[in-house]
Amino acid sequence: MPQLPPIWYLAPFGAVSALIFAYILYRNVRAQNPGNNRMVEIAGYVREGAYAYLLQQYKGIGIFFAVALAVFLFLAYSLKVLDPMIPWGFLSGGIMSGLAGFIGMNTATMASSRTAQACSESLNKGLRVAFRAGGVMGLTVVGLALIDISAWFYILNLMGYPLEKIAVVMLSFGMGASTQASLRAWAEVSIPKQQTLGQTLWAKWKPIFRKTILAIPPPSPITLVTMWAMSPAWAQTFMNLTRAPSWPQQHWG
Repeated sequence: MPQLPPIWYLAPFGAVSALIFAYILYRNVRAQNPGNNRMVEIAGYVREGAYAYLLQQYKGIGIFFAVALAVFLFLAYSLKVLDPMIPWGFLSGGIMSGLAGFIGMNTATMASSRTAQACSESLNKGLRVAFRAGGVMGLTVVGLALIDISAWFYILNLMGYPLEKIAVVMLSFGMGASTQASLRAWAEVSIPKQQTLGQTLWAKWKPIFRKTILAIPPPSPITLVTMWAMSPAWAQTFMNLTRAPSWPQQHWG
């Protein structure tokens, strides 16, 4: 097992620090005045709708991840064209992304009435509450992503994986996280529309949603290269093609 430079251990320390600060900001936002009864009532409706959205979203995403995980397990353990750790890296990335989304939605819906109440007192106070609520989501995404990547790196390093294979497995984490995030937009169209206000808004914005979804471009070259690099054999071929040539000693005089 290769020894790691001490500075590399700053990554998990930074991840834990980000999560700690996210918790501090969350407690600070939660301690703010939620407003009058009408504000609390409206915030409750917003939270109820947000959780209905998340439930519908995670149902569809869960089905997709179950199928994708089964395919990756088949490719890794039956066909042996993928590293055995790639399916689990893909799964952990999706779980971390989903957890970050839940924490962010929970914080945003909690902060809605508190931000409105703070703005009724002063603009500066309202902005502080809003920015701290947004900071919870940002720090949570960074902290969860970095702590998962750090854990994978140190576990694979302990298992004796070379650096290029570690990079391939960690790419699968990024693919799982980005896939989970990309599927969220598609889940919204299947949410039941039950209230009159919801039907009115849906009728107004439905054409825009359709145009937006249909206008989603095909996978970028970076995404295609990432998927291509998922196989260790292909990754090794790519590294061989891009490795600098080894010049003989006499070439340099």
